[in-house]
This record gives sequence, C-alpha cells and structure tokens, in this order.
Amino acid sequence: EELGSGDLSGWDLSEEHDFLWGWATTPGTVAFRGALFSTFRQVVEDHGREESWISLLHLTNDRLSACTARRGGVMQPLPSMEIRSTCRGAAFAPADLVKPHVEQLAARV
Repeated sequence: EELGSGDLSGWDLSEEHDFLWGWATTPGTVAFRGALFSTFRQVVEDHGREESWISLLHLTNDRLSACTARRGGVMQPLPSMEIRSTCRGAAFAPADLVKPHVEQLAARV
C-alpha cells in the first residue's frame, strides 16, 4: 500500500507489535529527537483521529525524510542509540493526543 493513500488498515498496530518509539543521538552528534517529536505532534494534529499508531509513525518518518532531502544534504541521518519501548496494552489511542482532547483532559486536572 502506498503511504498517504488513506488506506493503511493493514498496518494496524496490535498488542503483538513492538516498535521504535523514540531515539536519542550519541554524544557529540546533532540530535534529531526535537524534530521527531515536533513533526510527530504535527502529524497527530493533522491525522490523529483517523489513523493508527503505525500509520502516524510512517507519516512522521515520511515528513522527516522529505525535510532532510530538501536541505540538500546539510543534515544527513546520523547513527543513533535507540531507545525502544512498546505500545502493548496502551491506555490511550492516537486520537487522545489531538489538541481538543488534550485540552479537555487539562481542564479536569
């Protein structure tokens, strides 16, 4: 299936899947994690209600890759130390990260 086609139902994240949730670069190299989370937040805001976790991560990666390519090689992907986590039994869904829902949660606190 082509990314961005809107039909990524085959990419649903299940309780059996682990995936790379975030990463930190090694000391002395440019950190991309700020760009990762900034881009991820924008993708969630744009698509969080209708897409699965795996689709949101694919869209985030697609945007980051396109951004790096447009820079003409100024910032190349660097080797990094990975921090792995899991979404098994997640207590929230992508739609929970969309701004109106987050504001409702903040109002309760």
